[in-house]
Amino acid sequence: MELAMKKTTPDPNQSPDEKGWHKSSYSGVDACVEVAIPKGSRTVLVRDSKDPNAGILGFTPEEWTAFLLGAKDGEFDLPQA
Repeated sequence: MELAMKKTTPDPNQSPDEKGWHKSSYSGVDACVEVAIPKGSRTVLVRDSKDPNAGILGFTPEEWTAFLLGAKDGEFDLPQA
């Protein structure tokens, strides 16, 4: 499944807190992302927690599921040195 990432424009009528951003408990100091699914939306939003105004990526539920399955399967693991 090919993923089509797109940068989304945040809804000006919905504050970041209303989107319900969540950060993984596994996030490190320098490698954090936040994920949200705004109320009434099916789009999964992802942003850099260190720079939340830098932009937001939006994914369909199918794209997000494919990413999570790939991550669990080690598809994105870096080669061992």
